[in-house]
Order: sequence, then structure tokens, then C-alpha cells
Amino acid sequence: MRKLAIYEAAAGWDDERELADLAQSLDVLTHQGVEWERHDLGKEPEAFEANPAAAKYLKVFGAERLPVVLVDGVIVIAGRYPDDVDLIDWLELPPEVLGYDWADDDMPETGGECGCGHENYAEDGCSDGAEGHEHGHGRHHGHH
Repeated sequence: MRKLAIYEAAAGWDDERELADLAQSLDVLTHQGVEWERHDLGKEPEAFEANPAAAKYLKVFGAERLPVVLVDGVIVIAGRYPDDVDLIDWLELPPEVLGYDWADDDMPETGGECGCGHENYAEDGCSDGAEGHEHGHGRHHGHH
């Protein structure tokens, strides 16, 4: 199973709800046996130094560009926290683990959906970017 690591800044994040949602999702993942860790730069600077990818990211971009998220030691996203869709995708989990009942290949064909398994979409349809999922960052219904 893949391992998730989140390296974050000592200062608080603007969106407290986003952090609460992440904490709840990580709690669920713990009960599913998923390995994950979070490291705060202010409390654990040695954790950044011990991870070559996190150390290099911090040196190049600085603390103001944190968080940086790694899966199996590889940076998968930076500058924002992962949402549930990211976690499901990167950790190769079935959607039901985090309370979803959708699958990309069986979404209903309805007028307002973009057909890619997410309620949030750009005005012009799907807004998948280079990282795969840019749909509103954690604002999915039917969770929790």
C-alpha cells in the first residue's frame, strides 16, 4: 500500500474547514490501514531535512509555498492540501473508503455533471488540469 506524507508550514492555513475535512479523511484512512504522516515545519524541521524531496522543495520554493504532499517519496502536489478525490486516486483506494458511491465509468448522464465523477466543475465543463483533478478541492457531497 502506498504511503502519504504531508509537509506543511508552521503558520495556519486559510481554510480551517479544509483542514478539518483533511483530518477527518486521514482518520478514516488510519482505520483502513493506510500509512500517512504530517510534519509541521515549526515543530519538526528535522523531518523536512530527513526527506530529500521535501528538503529540496523547501529550499527552492520556501515555506510560503507549503504544503507539499508526497506519495511513496514522490511529490504529487504542492501549494494546497489534497482533497478526497486526490487521496482516492493517489493511494489507489476504492471510493467507498471515504464515503463516495460514484465511479468514473458509471456516472449518470445528467445536464449539470461534467461526467468525470465530481459535482464541481468549471463553467465550460470539466476542468481537469495537469494534476488530474481540479474540481473545487474537496467540496464533494455525500461525504462524512
